[in-house]
Parts: sequence; structure tokens; C-alpha cells
Amino acid sequence: MMGTLGAQPVRNRDTELRWVDEATADMAALAKKHKVSAESVALLRISLALSDIRSTMVEDGDYRDEQANDITREFVTTFCQVMERTNEALEEIGRAGGPKVKVIRSLKGSAA
Repeated sequence: MMGTLGAQPVRNRDTELRWVDEATADMAALAKKHKVSAESVALLRISLALSDIRSTMVEDGDYRDEQANDITREFVTTFCQVMERTNEALEEIGRAGGPKVKVIRSLKGSAA
């Protein structure tokens, strides 16, 4: 289980070393079975791992884009609503005899 950064549990290095032994044995067996070098099997394994990492990054980017789009849309909508209310308040101030202020009309209906 992951902890907060800086308070993570110590990793069990024996398990990692055992994994390296198992992976090495598996790659040697595959090299023998397919009559290729162990280096070729290792390079293929690296290539597959990089492909997985790339796929994960693309998926993460898609999620981030979606979130950013939603946040941006919400911000623009809220900003336009605030500006419309501000314009209404300025118009009311002007009607009540206060200072005349140029009202921004182009924001109305611009929130998508």
C-alpha cells in the first residue's frame, strides 16, 4: 500500500531480486525456445514495456484533457455569469443616478 510521499513503507528488495531471477530464467527459456539471443528477448521485453508506458501516458493525457476541458468550460461559464451580473449592477447604478459606466454587452450569450 502506498503512503504519502516521504512516508512510504520500505520496499522488500528480496522480492525484487527474486523477480529479476525469474525474469532472467524466463527470457533465457524464450531465447532457447525461439532460437534467438537472450539480448533479443530482453530488447523485445523492453520494447513491450515502453509501449505499455506510452499507452498509459496517452490514456492519462486523455483524462487530463477531459478534466481541463470541463474546468475551463465551467470557469468561462461562471466568468460570463459574473460579468453579466456586474453589467446589470452597473446599469442599475446608472439608472439610480450614479456614474454612467460603459456596459459590456458582448459577453451575453458567449458562454458555451
